[in-house]
Amino acid sequence: RIRVRRAHFSALIPRDIHRAMRTLTLPNQSLSEAVEARSEIDLRLGAAFTRFQTMVLGKRFEQLSDKLLSWGPCQFATLGFIVDRAWKIERFVPEDFWSFRCNLSRDGKTAHFDWRRGRLFDRVACTLIYEMLMEDPIATVNSVHERLKERWRPLPLSTV
Repeated sequence: RIRVRRAHFSALIPRDIHRAMRTLTLPNQSLSEAVEARSEIDLRLGAAFTRFQTMVLGKRFEQLSDKLLSWGPCQFATLGFIVDRAWKIERFVPEDFWSFRCNLSRDGKTAHFDWRRGRLFDRVACTLIYEMLMEDPIATVNSVHERLKERWRPLPLSTV
């Protein structure tokens, strides 16, 4: 008798695959049938609409007459992601920015401290802060903040 288990993962990276292999679960029949139904619907719709638009658009536009015009429900979403990313790239305007980093070296070891604010886009303000730091190069630690930050793993992909 074969024991069947299902691995749940959402990315093809070693960490997610190893986690999935450590946490195998019993197959869910309802989920399996829902995925199969969705797959069948996608296939039938894709085949029918591909045939329809190939025939209709091939007659209307000569340059498409010998082309297969594929359609699938996932293609629209994917195209949306691609177009959105292309528009963001086209609209992108690079900006100069500055940041502060303090390094402390002792006993052959170096610690790096970054400014919590990260980037500063105002050169004048950055120059003023830099000059203030250079006037009094001795640093005083006023407070130390520590917090636990948890990253939730993404939910598994589901086509249901």
